Parts: sequence; structure tokens; C-alpha cells
Amino acid sequence: MHQLVKCLPNGAREKNVRDNEIEAVNELLKAGIIYRLYRNGEAIYKLSNNVKLSKMKNSYEFEVVPNRYIGVVFDKEDVFQCVSKDKNEPEIYCLTYALNPEEETVKYFNLGDYIRVKVLARGYDIGNEGLSVRLPRSEEAFYELEKTPCITTGLANGAKPKNTANLDFNETISGCFVEGRKALVVNGKVYYSFKDIDAVCKVYSLEMKNGKCVLAEKCDKKLIRR
Repeated sequence: MHQLVKCLPNGAREKNVRDNEIEAVNELLKAGIIYRLYRNGEAIYKLSNNVKLSKMKNSYEFEVVPNRYIGVVFDKEDVFQCVSKDKNEPEIYCLTYALNPEEETVKYFNLGDYIRVKVLARGYDIGNEGLSVRLPRSEEAFYELEKTPCITTGLANGAKPKNTANLDFNETISGCFVEGRKALVVNGKVYYSFKDIDAVCKVYSLEMKNGKCVLAEKCDKKLIRR
């Protein structure tokens, strides 16, 4: 177990997994704690990016932090005034500022505030459709992404919102503003108030029992520990 867990962040080779570890490895995969990739035809396990690994006295502890982002969430009716309707609607109309922000960032993000942005242009391809926008200067310090600030407004089957920023926004739109609210989104749930955030991190322990590696769900921890 020690050797398997020790090399997870760098890549544990499937062929090196021992018989008494196989069941635990399958449970780790199922819980999203690790993932399997193939390199030169060989299977390798790696620790997921949203997992924190700790060494305890007689075990290892994995804290699975949910995927989250901060940004401005818009009503569909406000955004649709600027776009065509020839693709599937996204689950959330959002201008994303930062991915997986730390608690301090969320605390000072002023959740619930209304923000008005100027729509600059529309872009689309076979997969994505979206709007490029201009942020108010007061918001620029919160924007951590390297690509163009944008709102995903349409997705083809199998398309991903993150690819909207790669569009060529070449259809200029004049005189259009949309207003939304600053929010934290955790696994698809939208929070407009810091005090209402009830999302949790799942904590698992991995230890040896009767000669076998056993993964057990230990507890939940609040994502925001105010």
C-alpha cells in the first residue's frame, strides 16, 4: 500500500499493483480519487487534481474537493436577446472568473452583487456558441483565466463550455448589455450568498485490514470552514 500511494501523484503503474491492492484501486477509481491513463500502451494511475492526500499514523487520507468556479450567472431571457437559438442550452449561463478558487477568494468575491457587462461580439463553430464581453474595471482583478471573458450560450451534443473561449468572436454586437449576479457554482449548484454555502468535501481513509488495502468513507468536511 505504501508504495502504491507514494507514487500516485507521479503515476503508479498498473502492472505493479499487488493482488491485495486491486479491490482498493477499483474503489479509488469509482470514488474519483484516482484516474487511469494509458502511456505507450501501459496503464498508469494518477491522483485526481481535486484530491488532497495526507499521511496518517496507520493509514492514508484522501480529501475529495468538489469542482467549483466563481463568476457571474445570467438569466436565460437576458442572454438570449443577443444570440440565435440553434444549439442546446447550457445548464448555467455563466461568465467564469476563476476555477477552483480558495476560500479567501470566495469570501471577498461579494457573492450576490449584480454586475452589468457589455457584449462585444458573437462567435460560434460546430460545437460551441458564445458571446465575448467586457468586464467592468472593478471586476478585472477577480478574473484569473487567460482567455477572452465570454458566456457560453449554446452547445452541440458532447461539446464542453470551456471551449467557448477558443471561438473566433467575429460578429460584432453593438449597444447590448446584460446583467447577472456574482455566484459560486459547485458541481452545478449556484450559491449567491457566502453564508448559504453548504457544499462538502468527501474524506476517505485507506488502510490495511487483514492483509488487504481497504478504502472507507470517513466523513464530510465543509468546503467553506468559516
